[in-house]
Amino acid sequence: MNNKNWRGFVVWLVLFGGLFILFQATRQASLDHEISYSEFKRRLHDGQITSVVVRPDQIRGASHAADGKTENFRTVPLNDRTWLMT
Repeated sequence: MNNKNWRGFVVWLVLFGGLFILFQATRQASLDHEISYSEFKRRLHDGQITSVVVRPDQIRGASHAADGKTENFRTVPLNDRTWLMT
């Protein structure tokens, strides 16, 4: 292969890789079930939350659903510090 063919191959490879990363990012975001903040607090109080990541703009985590499966969720945090004390 000459230089021109390699450049074309690399361009297609980078383009495909970028599209794959974009697809994976949107797929992961769509797998999270949006719940209300009060639902998050209820699940937390009931001990259903299995993992959580708290950021200033979003709370993400996993909890046990009613059917026993693990459900990924996300919610928007409110200015509420009471859940830290439970």
